[in-house]
Amino acid sequence: MNKRILAKTAGADGYVEGPTSENSRNSGKPPSSDGYQKPAPKSLRKRHGRKSGGQVGHVGYTLKAVEHPDRVKVYRVEECGSCHVSLRGVKASSCEKRQVFDLPKVRMEVTEHRVEIKHCPQCGKENRAAFPEKWHSQSSMGRRSKRRWCTLTNISSFRWNERRKYSKRSTASP
Repeated sequence: MNKRILAKTAGADGYVEGPTSENSRNSGKPPSSDGYQKPAPKSLRKRHGRKSGGQVGHVGYTLKAVEHPDRVKVYRVEECGSCHVSLRGVKASSCEKRQVFDLPKVRMEVTEHRVEIKHCPQCGKENRAAFPEKWHSQSSMGRRSKRRWCTLTNISSFRWNERRKYSKRSTASP
């Protein structure tokens, strides 16, 4: 190496720093330039002296299994996993259960409002009952639907095109 270049790069003590001493933590280099020898990440969490997980004496909470579920799906064993003999005619000795709790699918409920039309037997005039004022068109949105659309549009920033897709899905017949 040229002595002039070495003199410029060496510090006051004459020690020349090598290229391996710089990494993304002590220089302006990007983390991708560290290569395979990346420094170990440092956790920002403080040590608290307790083991991770549930602590002794802590009361846990979980969903309790129900005695009569709404639906039961049975997964049958068709053949032996060892010798591949058919088990279709063999009665199950026991079963293992797991229950999944979920909200029901939201479906639009449609109420049809009808007004009677009657003809007077005396004068023959047609008489019609009146619809409530709030139902002025052939099809209208009900109170709960209006609330849902307001919530989806205003509070959760539900975009107009997403709202239209959601409306088509929720009003579809099963």
